[in-house]
Amino acid sequence: MTDDDPLVAFCRDRISEDRATAKAGTRINGSGAWHVDPRPRRDLFDDGRMIVQRDKAGEADVTTMVAVSSLEHVARHIARHDPARVLADCDAKTAIVDLHESFEDHRDDRWCRVCAWWSDMHQEYDSGQLPCKTLRLLAAVWRVGPDGTPHPE
Repeated sequence: MTDDDPLVAFCRDRISEDRATAKAGTRINGSGAWHVDPRPRRDLFDDGRMIVQRDKAGEADVTTMVAVSSLEHVARHIARHDPARVLADCDAKTAIVDLHESFEDHRDDRWCRVCAWWSDMHQEYDSGQLPCKTLRLLAAVWRVGPDGTPHPE
């Protein structure tokens, strides 16, 4: 798919930013999953929770503190969105954008290769013009880019 469609370019840019942020997060101590340490840390907050990453280093388990939250439900949310999950999410979103490749019809209108359907009655495509509904739904998770780039409508 070409990136000349503003929504496609917007999605690809946001996915790249998410991927770069997640890759930076894996540099903490390898690529282990993040977990909430079950022991409250009163030295940090009243019943504060650490989000930790556990990896194997030879025979020993290595635990690295990633973040701290005074609220357990917030800590669980942070741990649930560890870099490995975000990278898998980026791969899935990239595959969706790639799958919804565009093509041009005889009038130079652009259509989604997955969502467009041909109407024998009208002898033309009836739906699936770009940006298709799938790409609009995918882009809806981002209101604006970190640089203030607005979500294209």
